[in-house]
Amino acid sequence: MKSFLLGRGLECDVIFTDPTVSRRHAEFVVKSDREFLLVDSASTYGTFVLSGREWKQITTAQVSIDDQIRLGRHDTTVRAVMSAVIERLRGSASAETKPMPASPAPREPVKRAALERDPETGEIIRRK
Repeated sequence: MKSFLLGRGLECDVIFTDPTVSRRHAEFVVKSDREFLLVDSASTYGTFVLSGREWKQITTAQVSIDDQIRLGRHDTTVRAVMSAVIERLRGSASAETKPMPASPAPREPVKRAALERDPETGEIIRRK
């Protein structure tokens, strides 16, 4: 089981640029390849899951890959968050498989994914 921090803060694993997303907004827990947990971290504007046509505020909720979620006023999907998490895992896995140098080299910053809404299409995209 792995968990990832979602929010605006640079220490987060998935970074959002929306000002209604708290610095440490929520935790995304990967229990298995089909089981995910979304836990609000006492965020200012709340964490929500779309249930039918209604947004339900949650403190902790089991979510599936096709669920729509809202952090503050930022709408996204579990699939988009999971995509960013997979990208992050790939980056750390490739770093783990590299042999250690004889003398310590300066640490490279950890690659983090940031999601934002495209102003023209409204689509959630990964910021580069």
